[in-house]
Amino acid sequence: MNFTKKDLFFCYDALLHRKIADKNIEFVTSAISNSNRRFWLYIRTPLVNQIIDEYFKRE
Repeated sequence: MNFTKKDLFFCYDALLHRKIADKNIEFVTSAISNSNRRFWLYIRTPLVNQIIDEYFKRE
């Protein structure tokens, strides 16, 4: 299966990661970026997109 950047979500926000994880959505991988920041990589789904939208609406 081929993915494009549009299919992936690189999450650099620990609180947003927790919100996504609380819905039992597994990340593909977690790593440290070249700028020394932890991120979690998720495959975008309608549910992941909904969680992201709701998270940023509250800010």
